[in-house]
Amino acid sequence: MRAGLLALVVACAGIGAASAAAADDDSPLPAGGPRRAPEFQARVDLAIARGVRWLRGVQSKSGAFPWGEMGGSSRDGAYPFGTTAIAVHTLRSCGVPADDPQVVAGIDRMRKAWNSGFGRTTYEAALGLLALEAHHLAPSTASKRPDPRAIPAQDREWIRSIAGCLLQCQSSDGSFGYGPTRGTSAWTDHSNAQYGLLGLKAARRCGIAIRPEVFRRALDHFLAAQEPDGPVVNRRREGGVGEPGRSVGTTRAVAKDRARGWGYQGSRGTTGAMTSGGVSSLVICRGELLGTALLPAALDGRTVEAIRDGIAWLGKYFSVTWNPTESGAAGWLHYYLYGLERAGVLAGVAWMGEHDWYGEGAEQLLRTQRKTGGWDGEAMLRRRGRKGAGAGDGDLLDTCFALLFLKKATFRVDGAVATEHGEETLDLSGAASLDDTTFHAVFQAVFERYRRAAADRRGTLVADFVLMGRRAIPHLVQRLEDEEQASREIAIEVLQRVTGLTHGYRAADEPEVRGKAVVAWEEWWFAHRGRLVADPAAGRFR
Repeated sequence: MRAGLLALVVACAGIGAASAAAADDDSPLPAGGPRRAPEFQARVDLAIARGVRWLRGVQSKSGAFPWGEMGGSSRDGAYPFGTTAIAVHTLRSCGVPADDPQVVAGIDRMRKAWNSGFGRTTYEAALGLLALEAHHLAPSTASKRPDPRAIPAQDREWIRSIAGCLLQCQSSDGSFGYGPTRGTSAWTDHSNAQYGLLGLKAARRCGIAIRPEVFRRALDHFLAAQEPDGPVVNRRREGGVGEPGRSVGTTRAVAKDRARGWGYQGSRGTTGAMTSGGVSSLVICRGELLGTALLPAALDGRTVEAIRDGIAWLGKYFSVTWNPTESGAAGWLHYYLYGLERAGVLAGVAWMGEHDWYGEGAEQLLRTQRKTGGWDGEAMLRRRGRKGAGAGDGDLLDTCFALLFLKKATFRVDGAVATEHGEETLDLSGAASLDDTTFHAVFQAVFERYRRAAADRRGTLVADFVLMGRRAIPHLVQRLEDEEQASREIAIEVLQRVTGLTHGYRAADEPEVRGKAVVAWEEWWFAHRGRLVADPAAGRFR
């Protein structure tokens, strides 16, 4: 009975992205970024809907999503597994249900292609894992948080098999090549490497065990491959509020970083796409290694500095109209923008320099969407005389990249960058409207950061729970029943700070006594949840 009631408490707190946004319309201006005006969000939602419609329209009767630009004589091109995988990943990330006939057909096509021997390259295997992660772990109901243990056994083994193939693509120096290297020093590059790590992160979220040494080798590689030095730039945070919408208002300098990026293979020829990949790769590796002997404090400090400096590079050379370099522009705009989204979301930052990366990128994509709903392919490929599916009306990969950016589809992980106080910076913008899985992950990060903070910092950090909106309260109530007393102590401390109440709860009491107090908390929540108003300045709900 107790477990069922607690599950109901959390379910009623987080009832899916759309309804949660409506329920928390009193949520305050986030500390990490601007509030998005309803008109802006409506334009983004419409663009996503039109893009999804375009994507549905290019699927073949076989269930495949072809991309002719990849080469090959068939409509599936040379990569029938990977192109269908990124389309399925995009559809599920954009809210298309798991039982939608086109999603089901896409998954079936992926399975047939895999069983026929396709999909053994780094890119394809990674995209397959991202597709299956989104397919099984994207929220399918309003009241149930996805559980990797619920993934059907057949698909779990399929995920394990793809992950095993991807592990063979890691080289001895920690990077990744196009295909199996089996631990040798074969050709590698940072484009393959960032996708390799994204795929392994997806496999981990699906419950597949990956040895931590895999992430340590990749961490060492990306630290060594970053530019050794760069221009000093100000790290900036919001200093004021501008007009409603995506405008950034003013920012203030809070620290100084060195703008250091990554190139395609090493530190030479840095680009926005590769620097975005370097940032997200370090965050993924750090998240997998936190709390283990493979990430001692000194190495963690160096990693945090590298992430900060990568974000500084992206801010200094920021662009949403081309893939920036230190001296001009490179191609692959939409590929870069999707990388920018991953770096921003995974690192938990709303600002890159003085730039609202999501607002500016979204406006660019809204301006360039074709009337058909797709986005055009790269000019570089068109100059080579290649034509993709729907040429002139949209390109499969570029449309997927654009939709994944607009949707902010990347699942967050632990390991966000650190603030001037040495704690993770978490972008809490829009936390009230996150899906249940992502909200839970963000809550975990906020809770752990508060737990690790010194006593004199907790009074400031408690406002993060208020910034997350009312949905944070039932998660805190659940923590009152943790087996670990230290967690229970933190939960009641936060609840008392944000509500002024304890309901007689003491973390050291016997389970029966604590249980009665928890019931009192649950009854209070159901009676007051509709009237609670967040006051982040005061760090409490009123």
